[in-house]
Amino acid sequence: MNIVIIGGTRGIGKEIAILMSGSASNKVLVAGRNRNSLIELVKTSRLGNVYSAWVDLSDFDTHMIQFRDEVLSHFKAIDILINIAGALRVRDFMKTSDDDARLMMETNFFGPAAAIRLLTPWMKEGSHIVNISSMGGFQGSSKYRVLSYYSA
Repeated sequence: MNIVIIGGTRGIGKEIAILMSGSASNKVLVAGRNRNSLIELVKTSRLGNVYSAWVDLSDFDTHMIQFRDEVLSHFKAIDILINIAGALRVRDFMKTSDDDARLMMETNFFGPAAAIRLLTPWMKEGSHIVNISSMGGFQGSSKYRVLSYYSA
């Protein structure tokens, strides 16, 4: 399977990349904004089936064509697209700057939505899109008062 993981340089995304790359039948392209983490992840691949592409979802419009071309340089088709990238700024709603609000919304919502629209032409019937987000969106900002934008 050809798997694209956007947000796979650390945390759960990195663990998913490692798990998925454990099968020789999988090719995993990990995308993220931390170039050093991407390099390390590729180096530690036991089977040589992990590739990387730099992408910053907070400014996805600027470099989405370059990102698409990088994905397509490794895959002719995509079987699984996993969106797990996230940005978090812990601040009360009234103290969140416009820049921080935009960073979170671009990274957590608009960027993944644009990536889905960009990559679905290379996903055949039976392919999967997996969007992984926080329980904050389910439980809302009443429980996580300082996470209003993140929870949205």
